[in-house]
Amino acid sequence: MRSLITTLLFLCILFLSANKLSAGESDFYFLSHPAPSPDGTSVVFSFEGDIWKVSLSGGQATRLTAMTGQETHPRFSPDGRYIAFSGEQDGNRSVYKMNTSGGDITRLTWHDGSNLVNSWSWDSERIRFSSDRYNYIDAYEVDISGSTPRRLFNSHFFNLPHDIAQHPETGDFFFTDTWESFRFPERKGYRGPFNPVIRSYNPETDEYREHTEHEGKNMWPSADQNGTVYYASDQYNNEYNLFRIRNGEPEQLTRFDESIRYPQVSADGSVVVFEKGYQIWVYDVETESSRHISVSLNRNPVLGLPVSFSTAGSVTGFDISPDNKKLAFISRGELFVSDTEGKYVRQMSTNPAERVSEVVWLDDNELLYTQTWNGYHNLYTIRAEAHSQERNLTQLRMHHRNLTPSPERDQIA
Repeated sequence: MRSLITTLLFLCILFLSANKLSAGESDFYFLSHPAPSPDGTSVVFSFEGDIWKVSLSGGQATRLTAMTGQETHPRFSPDGRYIAFSGEQDGNRSVYKMNTSGGDITRLTWHDGSNLVNSWSWDSERIRFSSDRYNYIDAYEVDISGSTPRRLFNSHFFNLPHDIAQHPETGDFFFTDTWESFRFPERKGYRGPFNPVIRSYNPETDEYREHTEHEGKNMWPSADQNGTVYYASDQYNNEYNLFRIRNGEPEQLTRFDESIRYPQVSADGSVVVFEKGYQIWVYDVETESSRHISVSLNRNPVLGLPVSFSTAGSVTGFDISPDNKKLAFISRGELFVSDTEGKYVRQMSTNPAERVSEVVWLDDNELLYTQTWNGYHNLYTIRAEAHSQERNLTQLRMHHRNLTPSPERDQIA
């Protein structure tokens, strides 16, 4: 009875600790596609396939969606009533809208192409999005009632218009139209005929302008209610920094040594939010300063389940022990040990989040292998025994490859 009570107490403590850690975690990574509210007081973003909302000061985020598939590209309407986003409820990306406070979600597009939300009209009645329904990519808008979408530029010479943002007074649409900004924004340092340029076009007046002359990448325009356009450019140091077009001239705002992504300005022009280092940052227009937004997320702790799979036909590396009695091999990124006759198999690696790549025997009982650490294959050792603990030998941001032991197996090249 005492043993049972002790076990139950231990499980309760473990459960409470897991929930406490889950609720208290902060500074999450891989927060993407941030967009500020019209008054610049809150931010919506995508994380683990759902849309979340958090105060601009940071803190606890609130989950707004829990749909099947991925939800990305959230955008507040200028009047603050709605959030539009792209979702994959039935496999393809469609445009959806919901109230900013949550509630029912309405699907607005039904084409089987990919539809990525860009921005809103200033009267909050239409959503602009990029879609491959007619061309490789083109610009469209749809009413919040869900009527048939229409192309923004019915007669023009643009190839791939996307990331649409409209000037609130002139009606000019700002955008880029090359695959370097749509498909290959991570390809830094590109210089060539497909360099993205911040362009504008007015379908009513047929007026066209180019607003950047820099021979590099200028991407992701967004506009505030004053007509100031913010975008990212690699003009400063070949890393994407925040710029704006004011009075017709480009102006640099940040000088980071690490690239930003997807800048979005609030409708009132007070803040610009963007990704940096897979986290959310904000640029305060008045103080001309940038800071990281620390976000906490409540997540359900998940217990790992045992997984059974066959290693036959999927062995990617192996080594035989010096006494020729044991075999170490790698299958699907996991490390195993067996006898050479195949009477037993024991899994040695215990971290399902990391991947093993190579293995060699140091002696008849100790293994040296490479396993990922922060994305890089580093050196580890473990005894080929039950309940052995692995030991991390290196923590370098470079890959260790082609392990070759000396004849005495006391050194590794």
